[in-house]
Parts: sequence; C-alpha cells; structure tokens
Amino acid sequence: MVFLGKILKSRGNRGEVVVIPSPGIDILGGRFPDGVLLKSQRYSLRKEIESISAINGRVVVKFKDSHTIEDALRLIGYALYCETNDSVTVIEEGPGRLMGFEVQDDQGIVWGAITAILEQPLNPLLEVTGGPGGESILIPFTPTIIHEIRAAEKVVLIHPPAGLKELNS
Repeated sequence: MVFLGKILKSRGNRGEVVVIPSPGIDILGGRFPDGVLLKSQRYSLRKEIESISAINGRVVVKFKDSHTIEDALRLIGYALYCETNDSVTVIEEGPGRLMGFEVQDDQGIVWGAITAILEQPLNPLLEVTGGPGGESILIPFTPTIIHEIRAAEKVVLIHPPAGLKELNS
C-alpha cells in the first residue's frame, strides 16, 4: 500500500475534497483504475476517483459517488492509499520532496528545517531541526497541523497544538 495523502477539507458544494499529498508522491499524475482505499482510525472505504486537479495550488479530488458538500464533509480526515507503486510517480528519491523545507507556525515563528520524514502506520512524522533552541522536533503530517505547503517558497506552514514543542523535549 502506498500512502497518497490526507483529506484536509471539502471544496465547494459538489462533493470535492482538498488533499494534502504525501511527501514525494505525485498524486496529480496518478492512475487509479482500481480506485483508492480511504482509511480512518475506525473505518476503511473503497472509492473510485472521478477526477484529480490542481486548483489554486491545492490538490482537489472528486470521487464518483460524492456529489454534495455533505458527502465531502464525511471524508475529512481520511487517509488515501493505493494498492501499488505502479499507480503513482515518486517525485524524488529518498525521504521526499519536503526535505529542507522551512517550517513556520501561524505566528510566523520559524521552527527549523525538515531534516527527515519518518514513515509511521497512520501519519508520517516530519523531523524538524534548527529552530531557536536547535532541538529536533517531530511534527505529525496531519491536516489539523499542516496548514499549507508552499512548494515554490520551500515553506511548510503549521498550526501546532498547544504543547507540541514541550512534548518533544
């Protein structure tokens, strides 16, 4: 199974969802003839993709059986997986395309740069090193924390929960 990304939010009122792509995976160029598997902590769903597009710098996915905003809202937080590596293109070898990206929180404070991506069963962890204290911090790659990825600027914007830095010390 290949982790494609996480559903962050709904888009519009036609059942579309915004997906945060997995580091190093080109979901836009993917081929999914057998559909994809959506997983949460409790449920697994098999879905067929109608379309994948980039709109305003975001990856937007439309599933064949998702037609309303209510359908899309039910999918928020699900992780997307495909069966084989043949379905997607790896953007670059190694830990992924986010290596070296600067991480900033919503107050504009720089936490450091991504030095490793640790694959975990539910969510990858971004290892960020070189912030104000020089310590290494693990940040879960989840839609609730990863707010935006600005590839052109090599910046990842986060909305960290209270105590995330302290949890890592």
